[in-house]
Amino acid sequence: MSEGDGRMTAVLMVDTPPARDAAFEIAVLERIERRRFHRAVLERSVLALAATLVLGLVMAPLQPVWQAGLAVAGHMLPQGPSMELVLGLVLMAASAALSVWRRAP
Repeated sequence: MSEGDGRMTAVLMVDTPPARDAAFEIAVLERIERRRFHRAVLERSVLALAATLVLGLVMAPLQPVWQAGLAVAGHMLPQGPSMELVLGLVLMAASAALSVWRRAP
């Protein structure tokens, strides 16, 4: 058996585990979290872009329907909310629900 094999055997026979490299562990955890963060930013950016495009396509055809609905409900509301406000609130609620749903175990 060579000298290198003897040292390797001695290292493997020691009962105590080798010391942990805290700097290496932190660097690895940082890379993992950075990757997760970039993925989350990309996902939310794509969702925001898609929501903007959908709103842009839906706003014009829905405007007459919205106005008709406000005319019917005019006796209940002194001034109806704008369609942009309502759709924006719906998007915010959907985004919050998606975030909560994705974090659930």
